[in-house]
Amino acid sequence: MLACDSTSLPEDSVEPAETAEPEPEPVVLAPHCDPGVSATDPLVETSFLSVTSAEPGKPFMEIVDVDLIDGAAWAVGQGGLVVADLDGAGVLTQRFRDPGNGRFHRVELLPEVEAVALSHRDLGLAFRPIDNLTSMLPMTVGAGLEGLAAVGTRLYVSDRDRAGVVVLDVSEPSRAVEVGFGSGGSSTWELAAGDGALYAADNVGGVLIYDLAEPDEPVYVGAADSLAGVLEVEVDGAFLYAAAGAGGVRIYSLADPLVPILVATVKTGGSAVSAAVDAGVLWVAEHDAVSVHDVADPANPSPLGRDETRQFALAVDAEGTRAVVGDWGYVEAWSIDAAVAAPALDVPTLSLAAGDGRAEVVVTNRGNGPLELRGALADGAEVLAGTDELEPGASTTLTVRFEGAPPTSVCLATNDPDAATVTFSIDAPPLSPIGEPAPDFALPSLDGETLRLSGQLGHPVVLAYFATW
Repeated sequence: MLACDSTSLPEDSVEPAETAEPEPEPVVLAPHCDPGVSATDPLVETSFLSVTSAEPGKPFMEIVDVDLIDGAAWAVGQGGLVVADLDGAGVLTQRFRDPGNGRFHRVELLPEVEAVALSHRDLGLAFRPIDNLTSMLPMTVGAGLEGLAAVGTRLYVSDRDRAGVVVLDVSEPSRAVEVGFGSGGSSTWELAAGDGALYAADNVGGVLIYDLAEPDEPVYVGAADSLAGVLEVEVDGAFLYAAAGAGGVRIYSLADPLVPILVATVKTGGSAVSAAVDAGVLWVAEHDAVSVHDVADPANPSPLGRDETRQFALAVDAEGTRAVVGDWGYVEAWSIDAAVAAPALDVPTLSLAAGDGRAEVVVTNRGNGPLELRGALADGAEVLAGTDELEPGASTTLTVRFEGAPPTSVCLATNDPDAATVTFSIDAPPLSPIGEPAPDFALPSLDGETLRLSGQLGHPVVLAYFATW
């Protein structure tokens, strides 16, 4: 038997060792904050309606759901129901406002019976005739009722207390009758109906699937995957869209309606809390912004634009290339022109923590045209970027370098038509860096006891921040 080693092989048969590509040198941005000429913005807010002004002691705020059908926007939240008409020019005009001081969590139009269904997770369901909105029909009492999906004269309602889905016959909304129930789910926010199937956005189980072979007998099939924290589901043709908070919007093929297959994930700049799809356009409400994406090919989504909203966007619905956003105390109308290419700057934080003579922040282009970083101005500092031009969907790190005290703020100039200049502050280093003991503090417990952090030594401590909507 012959033995050989690599030294005896022909020279051209030895594969060269792989060498890593050198990191590109960072670009020093020009020391100015003059954006120059900007592009046309494809994403435009055409009008807005403030709903916070009301009778003393009867505020309207915290819009948590909105339904846009045939040019009418139906929004619900703390204060009841607001209906606004959207004309061809994109102007909103208030038609109706709940005269009481109630609260609803979901709204669903029932066109076949000319009524609107409204849910309150503690009280039950209310119905109103569309042609007489001041008339409240008898309420279907039941705690835990929230998510709504209408199919003809059947209304599917998620029941969080009974952990399942209730089926109501709403042929006569004044006498809605329970005709079926399907168990499954635990913390369902919203429902969407597809072809022979029902889908639930569940905060614990993710996207849940029910077989509707027998429409009055939903059969729980299981979860699409192990993803939790889904806040809304939307069906558009043969695809399902799931708003999953920090997980973005997950897109599933419904080639088999009972076996959704994940085909793409849309990463948004903020937390995807609501999603709407129409005419190949995906709209996402992200708390502080609304983003728009091309989903003509759902397996290959691409960004179209992103703009900040006024307050706290929790709901969106769309018709064609226009949408309405429920933005806490505002109903806003938006439109998108997908034929216009423009960048959209996304800076995830406007306050940078400084340390070791530098501060960093990642910026992303959420638009459909190249983003140019044209200059940056920071007193006594220079600003560098990995690149000064970002393609759609690309990100880069901005680094502010300084000696001594950090500059108080940095002004960044770009060709984003909606944010040609952005100014963000730089904070001093944190008093307790990661890994170091936190400073002591005290907080009252729910039973009135005072708890000190120092008294919890040796025990895990979790600080939870949350809201009640």
